[in-house]
Amino acid sequence: MDFWKPFLFGEKSISNDEISDLCRDGRDVWIINTYTRVRDALAAVSISADVVPGAICIAHHDDLAQLSNTHECVLVAIRADRERSFGCDFEVVQSPSSIEWERSFFIPHWPQFGLSPRSVDRGNTISRIGFFGLEKNLADEFRTEAFHDALKRMGVELVICHEPSSWTRYNDIDIVLAIRDGSPYYLQSKPASKLYNAWIAGCVAFVGDEPAFHYHGLHRIDFMHIRDSAEMIRTLEELKSNPQVYEQMRHRSLIRAREVSVEATLKKWCEFLEREVRSKYPLEKEIQSANFRRGRLLRRKVGQLRQRARSGLYSHGFDKHGRKTQHKNSTTGRIACLLDRKITSLENFRGRYNNPYDSLKR
Repeated sequence: MDFWKPFLFGEKSISNDEISDLCRDGRDVWIINTYTRVRDALAAVSISADVVPGAICIAHHDDLAQLSNTHECVLVAIRADRERSFGCDFEVVQSPSSIEWERSFFIPHWPQFGLSPRSVDRGNTISRIGFFGLEKNLADEFRTEAFHDALKRMGVELVICHEPSSWTRYNDIDIVLAIRDGSPYYLQSKPASKLYNAWIAGCVAFVGDEPAFHYHGLHRIDFMHIRDSAEMIRTLEELKSNPQVYEQMRHRSLIRAREVSVEATLKKWCEFLEREVRSKYPLEKEIQSANFRRGRLLRRKVGQLRQRARSGLYSHGFDKHGRKTQHKNSTTGRIACLLDRKITSLENFRGRYNNPYDSLKR
């Protein structure tokens, strides 16, 4: 918080876009970016190091344990790529497949700020494929010498943009490779940011199995779904021999980009806060009631216990980074897991919520 004080409280004059460029991690993007954008669109928006009683408070999952008296506010938790956030009133998720209860809401991740789009002079050229992210997250088969030799014979180069400073440079990229390595549990909570950025840049995206991608579009229309390196080679051969297909997908990308722009994402945030949170939850006077606060405090404590009980139990042997973990299969752990499942089943039955991702799995 200290790093941001000069920029957020007027000590230094800086635009919202410049603040976005300074964001270093997911917490910055979700909290700082959301604050700077929403404060210009809605009234009485402020930022604080702790909750404000009687207000709607938005906090990242990683910061929930440090907050005090959360029962005195309406708490909106940003789940990011973590376990479900318990002890909150609403939860914002970055992938539709992460919706687990009736008060989970999907809001797209903010797109990459300061992005340099693909040069229009490149036309239908397909010679440079960009992977934006850490090299270790790219599946091994896309890093082999044989695969790179196959690309070279086609006149294509795979560029791994692993430095954060290069994550905005799409000007000479023709195809964005958005295939991340990791366990299904790890991938299901990931946002479709790589697809959003490809659309905004005017590039064609090659995507893997991450659910968020397939929620947003269709294979061969909005992106190319690639399962392995051999299929990627075949798809490249098809696009190079049929440039009109590549051109149609590029134009489609620019159309879809409007849906995931900063303006579109801000609109979703404002609608969520006004229609879902403010209009459906008691504020101010109700939260001041002693009985009301006691009931909320009890629910918060139960939520914290469930948070501890569930931690790691549903990762199927992997943590949030896709690394294998060793779980203590104790009697207490099994009981906690069983109780949590029962409570979750009861919540789902009572809430009867509809996950928009479910229809895609049929």
